[in-house]
Amino acid sequence: MLLTGAGFSKNWGGWLGSEIWERLLANSAVRTDDRLRSQMLGASQLNYESILGDLRDEGAASLDRVAAMESAIVDVFRRQDESQRVNADAANFKHQEFDEFLDVFSVDNGGGGIFTLNQDLFLERISGKRLVTPDIASIAINDGTAFDDSRHVVRVSDAALPLAPIESRSIRYTKLHGSFNWRTSDGNALMISGTRKVEQAERFPLLKNYLNVFRQACLAPNAFLLIVGYGFSDEHINETIVAGARQGLRIAVASVMDARTFQEDLLNPIRNGRRSYANASVVARIGTDSPLLGGPDFYARLDIWRALVGYFSEPLGTVFRRGVPVTLFEEFSRACLHDG
Repeated sequence: MLLTGAGFSKNWGGWLGSEIWERLLANSAVRTDDRLRSQMLGASQLNYESILGDLRDEGAASLDRVAAMESAIVDVFRRQDESQRVNADAANFKHQEFDEFLDVFSVDNGGGGIFTLNQDLFLERISGKRLVTPDIASIAINDGTAFDDSRHVVRVSDAALPLAPIESRSIRYTKLHGSFNWRTSDGNALMISGTRKVEQAERFPLLKNYLNVFRQACLAPNAFLLIVGYGFSDEHINETIVAGARQGLRIAVASVMDARTFQEDLLNPIRNGRRSYANASVVARIGTDSPLLGGPDFYARLDIWRALVGYFSEPLGTVFRRGVPVTLFEEFSRACLHDG
């Protein structure tokens, strides 16, 4: 199975969290509200999701600002979608090779499907005909047309439904945090963002089901997970991956970071503007049982590192560009996906 984060979409016109922060700051609703703008400027690591979480914690006093932020976020995702639409149609994109890569995760090949934390429409634009999002109506988004509410917005049921089986030749595409084009019964965008994401997901039977399916997939015997572009910043996702790793889940990672930087960021994440101090050399010196290691979840993150069976550090946007050999990535995929 495949898990993608913002770094995956970044290869083809997507924006990372700090880039979304830039565009939110320029949004008129944010720019003209002095308090909201001040919170944006003071956010640790320019994390717009933490601001949204803080506003929600303030309750009724900040309902208008929460609504303004949520609306601004949807607007930014609309603009991002236009960037991705252009990249999806680029003449130098290797569509066939990309489809062959995704085919590894199809039902016919015994793949566990694709899970994503992204809320954009990039994959729908590239391979929409084969992607099946459980219990979400399919939309014709892979025709190169600009986003349009009347054609591309999907209404999500409030009812708890069993996830329907996926047909042959299809790829299950599970959007764990919703999508900017999904709408709830009250007309709001179904996008999990901010803090307390599990609590948010619990309010929506569909997303609650999705998180359970992801957990079951990670805990399955002989499970394999390829992670592309995820920064390990969502604790509920990390907890599921760790639970799987402790049951034998094998993990491979594709990232733009070199392996040493990835290890540093995984084991020593920056929190509140400061990095915890444990590293591989400290672990080797004082042992993994020492209480001196930094970070309350260090041992859990160490289990993720120990479950690693492959690492690839070349941007996929380069790999799937015409005129660029894909030999290294083919070897990586074959070793991790086919032989693993």
